[in-house]
Amino acid sequence: MKNKWKKKGTEIKPDSIKIKAQVLLENQKCAIIASKESKLQSLRERMMKRLEAAKFRQVNEELDSIKDTDPKLAFHSDISNFKKYHTAYKERLEHWPQNPLDVMINYIKRKVPLTHIVADFGCGEARLAASVQQKTHSFDLFAMNERVTACDMSSTPLTDQSVDVAIFCLSLMGTEVGKYIAEASRVLKIKGILKIAEVASRFLNNDAGVFIKRMKKFGFIPKDRVKEGNKNGANPTEVFLLLEFIKIRPIRMVKGKLPSLRLSPCAYKKR
Repeated sequence: MKNKWKKKGTEIKPDSIKIKAQVLLENQKCAIIASKESKLQSLRERMMKRLEAAKFRQVNEELDSIKDTDPKLAFHSDISNFKKYHTAYKERLEHWPQNPLDVMINYIKRKVPLTHIVADFGCGEARLAASVQQKTHSFDLFAMNERVTACDMSSTPLTDQSVDVAIFCLSLMGTEVGKYIAEASRVLKIKGILKIAEVASRFLNNDAGVFIKRMKKFGFIPKDRVKEGNKNGANPTEVFLLLEFIKIRPIRMVKGKLPSLRLSPCAYKKR
């Protein structure tokens, strides 16, 4: 007598059951392997992010610590390293209570006439220029797109007193930043506005009050400090400072030697 199983009138042979069981077993094995590979990939991704974060801190510390050397050396004069740095930079900003670049963009949109000209020093991808209607000159060490002019930010191609607003958004490189402020003073018109956003820890060893006082020698007087609050209620000064100055005289008319204008390297938490 033949062994047969019936399901709704259909005969099922033992061989077909064995085949289905084998297929099910193979599928389970594949699922286990895929799960292990997924976990391994996730581990790799986490490790790569840690390595990228460590590299970001290393490059940032080099940029903040340089004195008279070429800032490009921190990137080994390679634009690909510069792009990786900015990718890590953007990821880091996601953890801040507020992105200072958004503050700068909102300021220009709300308070700067459309006929005014803006200079963005250390522009990165030139998101500011892409976000506002005002004519904006974007400068950085490397040109990441067609909106950016690659140059030494202490010697831009702008003519004297040709812009109305100058922006430094987390872009004052090195401990001695006077040469960048002097360039901003050169290109700004009288009564032009200089806005600076910088990591608060860079003022730890060099009091912000001293920095602001010395700016007068570069032709600037303070207008407002830390004007824009955080929409979520957090105090942005815990992470960065917002400084605003008005140019009152050409830098060439300032008497005496320009003072040292120093910032500390950015401080990172030890892990």
